Formats: sequence, C-alpha cells, structure tokens
Amino acid sequence: MLLKASHFGRGGAKRRRGFYVQNFKPSQSPATTVLPKGEPFEISVFDTMHMKPSIEKNNKLLETARKLRREMTPWEKHLWYDFLQHYPIKIYKQRIIGNFIVDFYCHQAKLIIEIDGAGHYTAQGKSHDKARTDILKGHGFYVLRFSNHEIDSAFENVCQLIDKIT
Repeated sequence: MLLKASHFGRGGAKRRRGFYVQNFKPSQSPATTVLPKGEPFEISVFDTMHMKPSIEKNNKLLETARKLRREMTPWEKHLWYDFLQHYPIKIYKQRIIGNFIVDFYCHQAKLIIEIDGAGHYTAQGKSHDKARTDILKGHGFYVLRFSNHEIDSAFENVCQLIDKIT
C-alpha cells in the first residue's frame, strides 16, 4: 500500500485535493493520484461514492442555520415531525450547503427539499430560487420544491414523491 497513516493523523479525516478521506481501505483496482507533496495516494472509484461533496459550506451561516432549526415554519415542522424525522435514510434539517441554507438535505440521495412560502412567488423570489436551484443542481444535487399549500393539501403525495426519489 502506498498510503501512510501519517497522512491522516489519528483516525481522522484530512482534506486532500477536494476529497475527504476517512477509514480508507484500498480496493482491488485503485486509481492513483499524486498529492501536493508528491506522495502517491490510492483510492478506488467505490470509495469516492462515500466521500463528502466537494462544495464547501460557509461557516458564517452556522448561527442562522441553528436559529432556523429552532424556529421552523409550521409546514417545515409538519414535514419533519410527521415524515422526515424517522425516515430510514438520514435527512438533515436546515443544512448549510455552500452559501445556502436548505430546508432539508439527504446526503445519500444528494436530495435537497425546499418548502416555499409566499415570499418565493414574487418576481424577485422566483429569480432568486431559480439561480439558487441552478447552482445546487450544478453541484450534482437534486432539488425538490413544494409550496406550503402542497404540504397542507397533498401531504401524502409529497411523502410519496420523496420516497420515490430516495
């Protein structure tokens, strides 16, 4: 094996060229990448599927995200407590992705779920949402948007759609 334990410290993960590597185990057919210091590094295609996305989160949004988690809208609470909280796949609420705070995020499915209130249906709100969705899709995320009305009137359909995608 070409990888040294000293590259990662004591059992932690260290960032190298856009990858987060944790509990690294080489596979039968590794691809070799050269690290900045010139040390060889082995990683398989299978291992990259379990790594964090390369988009960096903006830690300046942490307090805002925490506040939004504590003060969810009634529609976010309904979706979270009545469906997503005990979903078999881990889903996070009010997660920071890049420079955005998304309502709900499933890492395994690369799924973002947004619940849109009245402010999202103005001309400015629509253009902001479109730009934000395009950026997130450009990073490989799948974005689902539901209106407050859909959460109220078609909750089972919303849950079924989330089930289909995850």
